[in-house]
Amino acid sequence: MFDELDRALGIDYNPNAWSDNVMFYVRDLIDRLSDDEWAHVEGVWKERPSPWQVRLAQAAFAATNGRTIDLLRKMLTSPIVDVALAAAETLGEEAQDKRWMPDGAARSVLQMLLGRVDSDDRHMIEALLAYAPTS
Repeated sequence: MFDELDRALGIDYNPNAWSDNVMFYVRDLIDRLSDDEWAHVEGVWKERPSPWQVRLAQAAFAATNGRTIDLLRKMLTSPIVDVALAAAETLGEEAQDKRWMPDGAARSVLQMLLGRVDSDDRHMIEALLAYAPTS
């Protein structure tokens, strides 16, 4: 299953094809990963190209395996801004659906990310920060 996920994330899709079809297929692959395959994902995601990482973060939205939240939190700290933003966007959707709420540690990471993004992306980070406790 990992090999299929790896291939699917490695393709450069037309944005409409990705968001309309493929993202949900990849989400289903994520849900079907065994524990060993999931451990492999966690071990290799940083080594994959940034578009692969972004697609992984996007497809993690609404995955039913609870392991995606931990991975998305790690992805928030990525030195690649696009990856961190994709993780933040997915976590924001999870927060809106009340499947995850940021804690104080996530707040600190989000505040650091806020300083790394341009003005067009600040509103998304600020919206996610609104869910985090202030103390």
